[in-house]
Amino acid sequence: MSKVYDVNRIINIAKDTNEFCCFFCEYIKRKDVNVNMALDVLRISSIYLNRYSFQIEEEY
Repeated sequence: MSKVYDVNRIINIAKDTNEFCCFFCEYIKRKDVNVNMALDVLRISSIYLNRYSFQIEEEY
């Protein structure tokens, strides 16, 4: 199975945090989605919208 992502759709959904949360919760429930694919979607949304969070291990 090839990994194909609609980057524009992910970015548009990620602009609204609540909408992205609902989308992502449903996305990870799909049988054809594995952990790496789910992490890729998170990376895409954070790269394009500059929403990286940095925490040191103690804060986590």
